[in-house]
This record gives sequence, structure tokens and C-alpha cells, in this order.
Amino acid sequence: MLGHEAHRWSVIYLNRSLMLIQGLLFTRHQIFGIEKIPKNQAIIVVSNHQNMMDIPPLIWYFRNQHVKFISKKELGRGIPSISFNLRKGGSLLIDRNSRNTAIAQITQYGHHIYKKNMPLLFFLKERGVIVPP
Repeated sequence: MLGHEAHRWSVIYLNRSLMLIQGLLFTRHQIFGIEKIPKNQAIIVVSNHQNMMDIPPLIWYFRNQHVKFISKKELGRGIPSISFNLRKGGSLLIDRNSRNTAIAQITQYGHHIYKKNMPLLFFLKERGVIVPP
């Protein structure tokens, strides 16, 4: 209804609020090597996160570039705020059961990210194992 910029700012401030709440619980965040991350250039951040507390600091850090995600399609429905952001924020939702389709979608999406100079966050499945196709 209000467009892309309104959505982007709502995501930014929601995640900032989540970080402030975590601060009330004495949770501190540190991102090492920030100075090595290029600005206004397409990058891919691959992480094996432990829980949902890992995500808001990364979204906050990349707030000026509206970070995108590659996520399993199951996260695209039923989770307040998260599902909406994944569906409406330009992220890619893949079916992990359809490997060939997922690989093709990720490849195409990677080209899109590269052309637009966007940051992409990709969180591995709990096992955190990367295997060749």
C-alpha cells in the first residue's frame, strides 16, 4: 500500500527495536571485520546462525542497502513479520525438496543481486554442510 520504501523502513526499525530489546536482556552484538566489507557492492554473506537473535544485527548493519535473503519456502508463511518481509521484500523462497529447481533459482537470483549491487544473507540449514552439486 505504501510501497517499497515504507516496507524497508519498517523492517529497519523493527530490527532496531529487536536489538534494543535484546540489549535490555544484556545481549551484546559484535561483528568483526566490518571495515573489510565493501559498500555499495553486491556481496553474499553465508552464515550458520544459532537462533533468531543473530539476524537483526545483520539487517541493521545492511539497513542502507535493504538486505535480501534466500530462505526455505516454509518461512514464507505463518510467521508474523518474518514471512511478510520474505515475501514482500524481494527475497527468494526456495523448495529444498526440489534441488535442481532451487539451484536454478539461486543462480538466477544471484545474477539479479549482482546487477543491483545488493547484499544477500544466506543462512545454512542447521547441519551447516555445503556439498557440491
